[in-house]
Amino acid sequence: MKCFLLCLCITLCFTRIAQAASSNLENEEPTSCSFTIEGNQEWEVLSIRSSLSAGNDCVLTHARDLQALLISNSDLLTKYSYKELLIGRLVNHPWMVSYLVDYASKDKNWNHKQGKPVRGHENQYVANVLSRNDIILKIQTGFSGTPYRVKAASVEKVLIEQRPIVKYGDKDTGHLPFDAIVWFILESAPGK
Repeated sequence: MKCFLLCLCITLCFTRIAQAASSNLENEEPTSCSFTIEGNQEWEVLSIRSSLSAGNDCVLTHARDLQALLISNSDLLTKYSYKELLIGRLVNHPWMVSYLVDYASKDKNWNHKQGKPVRGHENQYVANVLSRNDIILKIQTGFSGTPYRVKAASVEKVLIEQRPIVKYGDKDTGHLPFDAIVWFILESAPGK
């Protein structure tokens, strides 16, 4: 009987907590997310910063979102000299995560069972994938009209999915990289 009452009490408590949380969500203001670019002249780094309300993640869903952000800040891009663009966590750029996961899932140089590259370190692997023209050219579009050319990606702290990701039907695609801290290395554009 004590066990039954204890279970009943716990169930009622969790039900009340869930109802309160649901009520708070309904009364909460809609989330707003905005991005800015900050320049650190001392370190010669441009950083993408997000500000949001209600505690949700801010994301730049498509390449065109990042391009528009860069273009709208072209005055900052031309005012000082920068060597890197810090975009932050890769998971805040789903279009790049999708590219990375898709690429690694098909790549013979990624060991799907062990969740690491066949040779080398996962940081270098992810940097090489994000340095492919498919990504670099999309980032470069945001630097049109500026004195910069995007040279390559640099990453650290790669995270690898510990559970196999099922992506293509019932085929187990293995343990894949999905997140990292990402910079793009900038250099002077020819003729600028």
